[in-house]
Amino acid sequence: MGLSKNLLQQDHLHKATRESVCIVSCLHTLRSAYKNSDFKTAQTMTENISRSVNELKKLNDEIEKQLQQDLIKSLI
Repeated sequence: MGLSKNLLQQDHLHKATRESVCIVSCLHTLRSAYKNSDFKTAQTMTENISRSVNELKKLNDEIEKQLQQDLIKSLI
């Protein structure tokens, strides 16, 4: 595995970790907001969770694309 590929994997891991932490934090705030009938905050947290999930999906798609490219290169 080349250095650039290793750095790319580390970058994806860092981004995925950051998004996962965001989701957990937003879920905690969301729960508290619902408990306190703060629906504006609850809606904001729901939107933040959705954005983070979309980012995780995008990272996953990038990784799958790279794996497919690597497989094709190994077959050629």
